[in-house]
Amino acid sequence: MNLLLPILRERLFNRQNSRRAWQVGEVHYDLGNDFYQAMLGSHMAYSCGYWELAARLDSAQEAKLDLICRKLRLEPGMRVLDIGYGWGVFMAYAAENFGVECVGVTVSKNQAAFASQHYPGLPLEFRLQDYRDLDGKFDRIVSIGMFEHVGLAVGSNQKRDPGRLSAGGVAAVAEESVSNKQPRGTSSKSRSPR
Repeated sequence: MNLLLPILRERLFNRQNSRRAWQVGEVHYDLGNDFYQAMLGSHMAYSCGYWELAARLDSAQEAKLDLICRKLRLEPGMRVLDIGYGWGVFMAYAAENFGVECVGVTVSKNQAAFASQHYPGLPLEFRLQDYRDLDGKFDRIVSIGMFEHVGLAVGSNQKRDPGRLSAGGVAAVAEESVSNKQPRGTSSKSRSPR
């Protein structure tokens, strides 16, 4: 019962309001970019990679970025919104390889400063802003590994809200999940307990 109570509380009462988002950004992401660079590699991409053909972390991150760009069907000149852009790698990749302009929002001062310094000359706008305070329309919207942080209630409502998406626009939300499938080559006896 002790484990069930926190899960039930989070499902019923989402504590991720605008004020708390800034606190989480400060406590979690403003630990220092050196800490994250040591863990995330050169791309500073804070989510899982796409490992189908990759053998190294940087290759898996590039494969993920490319896959998301292709799923969004990006075309030169499109305006793309990145909700929770992290250190800006998706926006830079999309601008360099697909010719789009990007606007991103984050609640982390360190992430905003890092991205602004590392990608000069690209058509990118890095905002220090809560995604709930956005205005304007976008041809494409992407959020990679961010909705896990805002909870089921807020994330589900945002995914259903077409208010920021232009007519005919496409949105991609990449969320991390856990599979119940057993890995190939293992027996149920050799798996770690969950």
